[in-house]
Amino acid sequence: MKKFFLILALLCSPVFALAAPDAPAPQKEKQTPENWKKLFGRDLFDADGKKVAVSKAIKKKYVAIYSSASWCGPCRAFTPKLIEFYKKNKDKIDVILIGSHHTKEDVCKYMKKYEMPWPGTYITESTKDFFARHRIEGIPDLRVFKQNGELVINDGYDLNVVQKLLDGKQ
Repeated sequence: MKKFFLILALLCSPVFALAAPDAPAPQKEKQTPENWKKLFGRDLFDADGKKVAVSKAIKKKYVAIYSSASWCGPCRAFTPKLIEFYKKNKDKIDVILIGSHHTKEDVCKYMKKYEMPWPGTYITESTKDFFARHRIEGIPDLRVFKQNGELVINDGYDLNVVQKLLDGKQ
């Protein structure tokens, strides 16, 4: 009989906790806008390894940060879709690759292989900090921000959602 009451108490206690009038409402986590120069600094480059200034890489209303790697199967499947999406929307959005590689050369090879039309960077302390702040635990990952660094889409893997944003339907 004690087991019955113990089980009953365990099953009912979450209900009472949720219904408690003094329970605080969940708070939306406040995100600090990204500082593009701090994040990318002097580390952006094109597929040929030539330096790209942050001011030239981020000009559009929206910025997509694409975390990916050449050795990642899902990334290899998603990258061509993102490239086609970008070609249709390049007047509305910039894309920057954070290659999950430890050398510039490896990121350049990846960018060249897929003919990525956007700049990229490799793993640095600032990109590691970006991953931690945004709780990025896997790749591919696509985050969409306003040009001012405000996060607007946390999971841009569904390009239909991103398209709605770009078309002003979200």
